[in-house]
Amino acid sequence: MNHLFFRMLDSKDVIKFVIADEDEYILAKEKALDVAWQAHKVFSPMIEDQKDYTGWPQELANLMIKDAEEISPKISYSLQIHKVLWPYSEVER
Repeated sequence: MNHLFFRMLDSKDVIKFVIADEDEYILAKEKALDVAWQAHKVFSPMIEDQKDYTGWPQELANLMIKDAEEISPKISYSLQIHKVLWPYSEVER
């Protein structure tokens, strides 16, 4: 990872981590909190089935709520909105 590039980012920039499971969450949290990036950080759950926003998206939100004292306001939560708006079944037409 080129840390020099990331250190050039400032508060107008956003870094989005798309996270697939709890192990990736732990790694992303460590990286986001350890590195002196000025950019805003966003964690987003990886969605396998675009029509199912239960399961992992909820688990990631709960992990972030549990860790809120440590990560807030340094890291925000976001869904992959393009998957809500345009599920694969519509894009593949």
